[in-house]
Amino acid sequence: LSDEAIAKTIAQLQRHQPRAIGLDIFRDIPQPPGRSQLLTALKAPNIVAITNLGTPITPAPPGVPNDQVGFNDVLLDADSVVRRNLMFADLNTTTFHSFSLRLAEMYLAKEGIRLQPNPSDRNVAQLGSVAFSPLDKTAGSYQDLDDRGYQMMLSYRGRNVAQQVSLSQVLNGEVPPEQIKDRIVLIGTTAANAKDLFLTPYSLTEKEQPSLPGVLIHAQMVSQFLNAGLDGKLPIWYWSNELEIVWIGGWAILAGAIAWFALRRPVWVLIGEAGLIAIVLIVGMSVFSYQGWIPMVPPILAIILAGGGMTAYRIAKHFN
Repeated sequence: LSDEAIAKTIAQLQRHQPRAIGLDIFRDIPQPPGRSQLLTALKAPNIVAITNLGTPITPAPPGVPNDQVGFNDVLLDADSVVRRNLMFADLNTTTFHSFSLRLAEMYLAKEGIRLQPNPSDRNVAQLGSVAFSPLDKTAGSYQDLDDRGYQMMLSYRGRNVAQQVSLSQVLNGEVPPEQIKDRIVLIGTTAANAKDLFLTPYSLTEKEQPSLPGVLIHAQMVSQFLNAGLDGKLPIWYWSNELEIVWIGGWAILAGAIAWFALRRPVWVLIGEAGLIAIVLIVGMSVFSYQGWIPMVPPILAIILAGGGMTAYRIAKHFN
């Protein structure tokens, strides 16, 4: 894709007054023709370009102001699934904003909403009324998370987070102006050969297209910030280690108590423990619907082990 094609695309979009345009395509190296035309287009105040903080660093195109540059690095879990949203990253003595955060900031600024420190804890970032507490090493189900940078859980809005149109549709004027005016527009590639595809929590149920293009991952992140700033939607929250211990231990005690008092009625032991497991699942899914992330597998294992262990102990004691 030439610099000229991107420049013409930006010019066509600008005719319809988008609030922000994000270019999720590297342009540190010229792709002639049209280099000077593209660099001029990227100086518009509603443009956000990308850098990448990997090794080696991929810089943004020259001439783009620093406050219109965001990193597009994406965090992967051990199973290569994208579940986290990296807001800030430090490199040497410089703090970088993410590509998605820059776009959201640009959009929300016109709504009078700006990124600021939380009044109660100035180390916590806040958009509107929503504070984004950074993940720590044992957040949720993580046990030894690499928590460098400022991370939060990514709240997905399903796979179809944004309308998609082709470059040719934009250049041919086939996109209705109302789909562009006062909106955020991301320019990126969805081609498989671009090697910019990522697994998401939806990948297990998507057989034909399990991976999501990077530009749509960033759209998910932008959406999360906008929902927080405009609608007050909270990020995914989780309990402290102490609360998780109480939660898991409580279920183990209940399971052990059922096995102790209902030993002579094995069917009641099974029914009781199955009921406890069902309650754990119902509570866990209900909490998740309110953006909460609490352990479900550990308490279920605790119920099984505590119930089985107590039953085995009572049987052994009976025969001795």
